[in-house]
This record gives sequence, structure tokens and C-alpha cells, in this order.
Amino acid sequence: MAFLPGRFQPAEVAPDDGFVAAIVPVNSAEHFTAVTTDNNLCKAVVAAVTALFTIFALVLTTLLRTSVYRRN
Repeated sequence: MAFLPGRFQPAEVAPDDGFVAAIVPVNSAEHFTAVTTDNNLCKAVVAAVTALFTIFALVLTTLLRTSVYRRN
């Protein structure tokens, strides 16, 4: 491994190439749970927004068909 300029490198420690510190062991079960939870949350948000949009469209259609917004 090459020493990187500008970094403190003690003699008794292996040189830091800047790559090893970025590797973090991940428990696959925890990772799967987190991804699944995130995916379910996204689906729930999309379903809620769709439901609210549908309700808004129905209310608006009802109001437009009544005399509330008609100009005579």
C-alpha cells in the first residue's frame, strides 16, 4: 500500500488507503428489514395520497354539479 501525502501515518499502523474505513459489515437480516420497511412506507404514502386525491376530485365534482359554483 502506498502512503498518501498529507496524512499522519504512525510507523506501527498499516497505511490508510482511504478504502478500508468505508467498508462496514451489515447484518443482512437487519438490512432486509430496513429495506422492506422503507418499501412498505413508500407504498403507504402513495396509497394515502391517491385516496386523498380521489376524495378531493369527488368533492370538487359534487360542488361543480351543484349550484354553489354555477353562475346564472
